[in-house]
Amino acid sequence: MSDITLLIPPFTQLNTPYPSIVYLNRYLKERGYATTLLDASIQMAVRIFSRDGMAEIFSVIEEGIDQGEEYPEEVWMLFSRRNRILAVIDDVVLHLQGKRPTLHSRIASGSFLPETPRIAELDLSFFGTMGSHDASSYLCTLFLEDLSDLIKAAIDIGFDFGRYQSYLATGSVTLDPIIERIEQTTLIDQYVDQIAETISTDCVAISIPFAGTLYAGLRIGKRLKERGIKVWLGGGYVNTELRSCTDERIWAFCDALFYDDGEEPVLNLLKQHSGTEYQLIRTRTAADYFD
Repeated sequence: MSDITLLIPPFTQLNTPYPSIVYLNRYLKERGYATTLLDASIQMAVRIFSRDGMAEIFSVIEEGIDQGEEYPEEVWMLFSRRNRILAVIDDVVLHLQGKRPTLHSRIASGSFLPETPRIAELDLSFFGTMGSHDASSYLCTLFLEDLSDLIKAAIDIGFDFGRYQSYLATGSVTLDPIIERIEQTTLIDQYVDQIAETISTDCVAISIPFAGTLYAGLRIGKRLKERGIKVWLGGGYVNTELRSCTDERIWAFCDALFYDDGEEPVLNLLKQHSGTEYQLIRTRTAADYFD
């Protein structure tokens, strides 16, 4: 069994894995610790943009329609094409992952994907100067961006790639809007909660590099703490915006904030947890700050 899970919460840039947990992984393994790496950005994106995930999203929209919910025109357009979207979504994701490369010519032809707002406005003759591989990847990306807009308009206004709920964490940092939002549960929140349920290690280090990863990181941290799991937060956003956080409510979401490169702080937190000799450094806990 692993000693610690190293977690990236959703969403960071899906095409460029964020390296922080990889560095921590190498450092801890060299010192004899067993680690589990979990890129929840990729896990959650694959969960949402699947036939089952999109079927659940369309089901929520259908319930809203039955209850008289008013949606923008783009939502109605995509809802009317839901059967075609469900028919191709798994192939689209596999193609973007490089697992269905032979689809490139069919996608680039313009007949494979259903007409979504971005694709409807696109002049496909533009692709005459591009290879079909590049064209197919571009079209698939536009397709997912339209589905992302659907989720934002109909399911969760804070949904976005790379900026998930970032409006809660920009400007002057206060926990009030985050705590209020965490008390709510959309379908997307349920997916975040499911990620927390898959973790079984005693300790979890969550890297929060950007504002768009804070909400999911805190939501996951809260649920892990409720199960008695030690939660430690680090990363670029913690090093800057949360470095001088004095709001005691932060300890409902984590047991420690660690700063700077993170390797030595996490190592000593692990030593503290296992009852071996340690000296906390560059770490803040509910008890004190350790320089």
